[in-house]
Amino acid sequence: MDEALAELKNVSMYFKKGNLKIGAVVDVSLKIYPGEILSLVGESGCGKTTVGKIFLGRLKPTSGEVLFEGKDIWRMSKKEYKEFRPLVQVVHQDSYASLNPVRTVYQTLAAPLQFYKITRTREETEKKVEELLDMVGVIPPRYFMNKYPFHLSGGLRQRVSLARATILKPKLIIADEPVSGVDASLRISVLDVMRRLNKELNIAFLYITHDLATARYFSREGRMAVMYVGKIVETGGINDLIENPRHPYLQALLSAIPVPDPKLAKKKRLLPLRSLDLPSAGHPPSGCRFHPRCPYAKEICEREVPELKDLGNEHRVACHLVEEIPKWALELES
Repeated sequence: MDEALAELKNVSMYFKKGNLKIGAVVDVSLKIYPGEILSLVGESGCGKTTVGKIFLGRLKPTSGEVLFEGKDIWRMSKKEYKEFRPLVQVVHQDSYASLNPVRTVYQTLAAPLQFYKITRTREETEKKVEELLDMVGVIPPRYFMNKYPFHLSGGLRQRVSLARATILKPKLIIADEPVSGVDASLRISVLDVMRRLNKELNIAFLYITHDLATARYFSREGRMAVMYVGKIVETGGINDLIENPRHPYLQALLSAIPVPDPKLAKKKRLLPLRSLDLPSAGHPPSGCRFHPRCPYAKEICEREVPELKDLGNEHRVACHLVEEIPKWALELES
């Protein structure tokens, strides 16, 4: 495999709230390769967005290294940082808040084109804006160029955000829950636009979501990392992880997915968690952070923090009992 495009090395991010020290991200190591799609999944509050902001350079971690093309972004010279910054872009969850409400679609896309001198005349700018809108499926471009964000649906606003993110020819886009605010019927179309950008422009994506279904659809040829209370608990090829989950947390997430057939749904086997409560990042459990909820937990789980073990084929799991717990095939009860 190629050298990593972006990488976190033993990164931790702590926030202080009074006397409380909150570990949003704890000792996370993660790689994103050129042109790949990596889905980062987990429950709300597990630290996924914080990881995205660290990759983006919005947050400086408490410890660890953030590398882009082999260089630590926090040790770059001003010239190196200026070159790095346009290469990583973001698409936010709230498409309405991320677009200036008093700027038209044309003004939103024209501003970076003119600022970075990509276009110089009004005619060039209009032509480029049309090309950008056409590329992301905002058709007909001329009709939408003079519309304001409140004129557009959530799906169209996200397409405009995607068009804006591609202007500076980034190598990586951080997509933070990009379809959670889009109608269910339109989510696939937005994900298809992102997949096309990935294939045609060779843009790598970090897709942050709590939705395993969209993660599997979007990164069906890529990888997935599963996060729980600030730590990565399982990584690997997304199809391998979904078909052969080895960490009890991922097994629990997959077992909770509804089955469309009512007859089969009655027979579906759920993983019996010891607790439904998510631990606090300010007061995390000792040892394995999942042990208070894990039905297989033993004394070692309470005492020692598990390391990510390589199971082969780049499938890694942070579980002391990975060789002992039953493999979860998502089978139905007989």
